Amino acid sequence: KQLKDHLESQFSMKEAYTTMIREDKDKMEKIKKMGDELQGRVHSDFQALHHFLRVEEEAMLEELKREQEEMLQRLERHLEALQVAIRDVEQNINILRQTASSTEQSVLVE
Repeated sequence: KQLKDHLESQFSMKEAYTTMIREDKDKMEKIKKMGDELQGRVHSDFQALHHFLRVEEEAMLEELKREQEEMLQRLERHLEALQVAIRDVEQNINILRQTASSTEQSVLVE
């Protein structure tokens, strides 16, 4: 009887251990599955983030390029206006010199 009780006790323990092993293996599979899903989600989220950042970068670079072009065009127009002003001043200088020269010659002739 004691041997039978001891044997039944051992079978019960074996069954309990077997059940724990099965439960632990099930938990391990769930953890692996969750880990795989999380890795996939993280990868997907980072791909989306990278795409968003690339689009933002392109938009910012395009905006900077546009602003640079506008500034350069404004400065180019300003330079052209200054060159016209210099030509006008040079013409005035020449006219004044000619006038001064003519006036001096007139004074000398008198």
